[in-house]
Amino acid sequence: MSGRTVGCPRASLQTNYVAWLEGVRVHEQCRGLGIAGKLNHSLVEWARRKGARVARLSTGSSNLASREHLEKIGFPLMQIFQRLESVRGLRVKPAGVTTSRGSAKTLWNWLTTVPNFIENHAMYSEGWTWYPLTLQTLRKLMSQGRVFTIIRDKKLKACCIFLDEDSALTMGFVAGERGDVVKLARMLRFLMFRKMREKLRVLLPSRSLFVQALVRLGFEKTATILVYEKFLG
Repeated sequence: MSGRTVGCPRASLQTNYVAWLEGVRVHEQCRGLGIAGKLNHSLVEWARRKGARVARLSTGSSNLASREHLEKIGFPLMQIFQRLESVRGLRVKPAGVTTSRGSAKTLWNWLTTVPNFIENHAMYSEGWTWYPLTLQTLRKLMSQGRVFTIIRDKKLKACCIFLDEDSALTMGFVAGERGDVVKLARMLRFLMFRKMREKLRVLLPSRSLFVQALVRLGFEKTATILVYEKFLG
């Protein structure tokens, strides 16, 4: 293997203070030699040089080698997320759900007061990557039509952030009361039917009360994802 590439990683700055690390791959003949540790160390040092204050990454709960490696190099577990999926579309649009077009500041002020925001560590997901949820990001997502809200009596009651891809929809953040969250999930099942997507994925903190609510709605638990965070100091 002398002179040949045996491993590669990937990193990006999500904000000027948060780095996301992913894609550490090592050739199968070179595993167990400490290469993954060196690659992760290089990513962390790169993030420091870029001025990031924290580095984050994710891995599946079944990836024991990755979990042991992250514990060894001092990456604390931040949150466990449950992925749920449904392949059942909905033909009838739920009432009371609208695309958020109002003030991002008003929605942001509401979001920062609800427990779901803290449970998600002020992040939203697009599958295997979690992004910081900030006011600036919320404005961008709203301009893209990726935020649904429920408003009753002129008051915000619930919202969700979603991603529409070629074959699937992903709900990467949701907040509100349980009944309203179920309605938002039904709205995305309607969108899934209308756009002929194959499935709807939902990412929730594993201890969220919404998990069982969606299971009762017919969603299936498909994966558990661990998100880690290391303060760079």
